[in-house]
Amino acid sequence: MTIDLRRAAACLSATAALTFALAGCAADDPPQAAATETPPVAASSTPAPSANDAATSHVVDGIAEPAADQAAALAAYVAIGQEQIPTLMELAPGIYSEITIRGEGDNTLVFEYTYADQVDADVAAAGIDVMASTFQEMTASVIIPEMLTYGITADPQVAYTYLNADGSLIWSQAFGEE
Repeated sequence: MTIDLRRAAACLSATAALTFALAGCAADDPPQAAATETPPVAASSTPAPSANDAATSHVVDGIAEPAADQAAALAAYVAIGQEQIPTLMELAPGIYSEITIRGEGDNTLVFEYTYADQVDADVAAAGIDVMASTFQEMTASVIIPEMLTYGITADPQVAYTYLNADGSLIWSQAFGEE
């Protein structure tokens, strides 16, 4: 199964860089914004599913097939997303010690960012909060359509979680289609 997450990865890497900048967590010499390093995003070669197709099928190598088990579809989508982690880390050098992509339940894709250095959690949370509408837009326009295409059709959600260097929660929120 081939899943094209290039657009999602590019959006997420840009968002990661913006999050860092808005959170005011940079050291004396902040890294250049990773958004400028984001490679051009190619349009997905997979056609968007129709409303009927999304509920009953997913696309494998351009061919619509009956919907697979929702959890299995999510696991496959997550596996492909995990392949993008090195690229995300390269686009935001020194900002995060770890980025994880995992599935939760059978419908939620989770992106978890752990800061490399301890940051002021209140300042970071306020900066990330400002970006909630960006997360929603990115989720609704890019990631959920891909999730639907690949068989994650029952209430797909995308959660973004930010952890401090010590593992403490800074911010977390899930977004859906609207």
